Amino acid sequence: MVNVSLYRIVAIVWMSVSFFLQIWWFQKRHRQPWSAETSAQFERLIVKQAATYRETAIRLQGLLIKFGQFLSTRADLLPDVFLRELSTLVDQVPTVPWEQVRPLLDAAWGGAYGEVLERISAAPVASASIGVVYKGYLHSGEAVAVKVRRPGIERIIRADFQALRIVTFLTKRFTKLGKMADLPALYQQVVSIIGDELDFQKELANGEYFATRFHDFEGIEIPTYYARYSTRSVLVMSWMESARVTDLAFIEEHGLDRHVIAERLVRSFAIQLFQGGRFHADPHPGNILLREDGTIVLIDFGMIGTIRDEDARAIRVFVEALIFGNADQIVESLERLRFLLPHADKAALRDVVMTLFRAYTSKNTPLFDDAAFERILVDVQNTIKKQPIQLPSEFAFLGRTLSTLVGVLHILDPGIDLVAVARPVVTDWLNAQGDAKKEQEDGLNWLKMVRDWASPLVQLPVLLTDSLRAVERNREADRRQHYERLTQQAYLRNHLFSFIVFALTGVGAYLAWDLKQWSLFDGTGLICVISLVIMWQIRRKHHRFLQRLRKGI
Repeated sequence: MVNVSLYRIVAIVWMSVSFFLQIWWFQKRHRQPWSAETSAQFERLIVKQAATYRETAIRLQGLLIKFGQFLSTRADLLPDVFLRELSTLVDQVPTVPWEQVRPLLDAAWGGAYGEVLERISAAPVASASIGVVYKGYLHSGEAVAVKVRRPGIERIIRADFQALRIVTFLTKRFTKLGKMADLPALYQQVVSIIGDELDFQKELANGEYFATRFHDFEGIEIPTYYARYSTRSVLVMSWMESARVTDLAFIEEHGLDRHVIAERLVRSFAIQLFQGGRFHADPHPGNILLREDGTIVLIDFGMIGTIRDEDARAIRVFVEALIFGNADQIVESLERLRFLLPHADKAALRDVVMTLFRAYTSKNTPLFDDAAFERILVDVQNTIKKQPIQLPSEFAFLGRTLSTLVGVLHILDPGIDLVAVARPVVTDWLNAQGDAKKEQEDGLNWLKMVRDWASPLVQLPVLLTDSLRAVERNREADRRQHYERLTQQAYLRNHLFSFIVFALTGVGAYLAWDLKQWSLFDGTGLICVISLVIMWQIRRKHHRFLQRLRKGI
């Protein structure tokens, strides 16, 4: 039943709609400001919803697991309690019987699989939501890993994408999340990246790209791919005798240095993330292996993200603005990187940034001090919750990558100094992007010194003026935002209610017509038409309200 497309679409959409209705009804019954008890009740509701999502994802498999793993990193969209519940979501996929896999191999290779493989394991050595992996041997005697796409997975993922598109539409129209993120762009990003996983030819090309990129990187190895045996549904690569990078017993048994391994892993991903181009977007422990000599093996390049050149340049400007304490340039960089929504209050955001700078520069805090870095992250997270900031869809999987990698490093070496390890790579990247390429670590230290000594003096007049203006501006902005928020919520609630009535009476009218219950058909049909007219009127009024907001009336 879970493989039937219509059932999957209905199950996913109904789960999402039920979440929306539960939150809407809770907020309708409990007017803000909430008491501590009300907040605790709402948190319990969110935890229950997250548990429902996790259970449904494990039952349905397919896209829900991967999308849940992605959502678990979106602190800008979802509450912490929801994220914690989803963080435990992993691929718990049953294996595929060999009888179903053998015909797929024969079809992919245009003949009996024995013409390519001398032998192959009867049971898979690994199983995930997209494919299953077997250990085989070529007739030349080479051991290979054979990755085969799960039977019917294309149809399942296609149905899940249709369900996700419906949920995206409903979320954008009827919830506050639609105003916090570019959901259509996010949907397209998910379709692009996860959809590419279905085509093993793309994974082959990605694997060859990373093999070239890390060819001269000591201690990092990429499997050899056999292009002539690989198709859209079958991927053949060299077999890597290794263990998971988080297998601490394996590390202890072979006398390996956990800190050295973690340090090498940080550098390998720092190169991917700070020098532009493609990056591995799924670095969980099953995709990072370890050889007996300490060599790290990176596998599974189906989920890949890309950092564009123009984004790399904008990031460079952002980092330089951090060094010099230039709040205007930071806000401008965030806008260029598409982190600010169109209705963002740039003046208010600049005040927040200046407050952070006053706090840290007054203490002469070094830029790369770990404790300060952690405090900045906390402050930034709090700022995101208060200001109209989004994580652009292009960076969605970058956030997931960093979150997953940090989890691996915490297991491998809890005491690692991430900033100190990544600093040389960041320095090289900044110098390579800038005009003064001759400046190395000493150059960056000089910039830090200039910031620490000159920034408070240069910005003192601006800080005094901003401090006087910020109080009144924030008070007026708070009043206006409160009115706009209440009005928006009223329109969305009314629109959602009329849509639900329209959908339910529409289904009822169809069933009545099919059963030839004409009196029931007349009643439900009339209500359906009335609710449609009401929806149209609400939409017109809402549209006029939004136009007035854009014009600043």
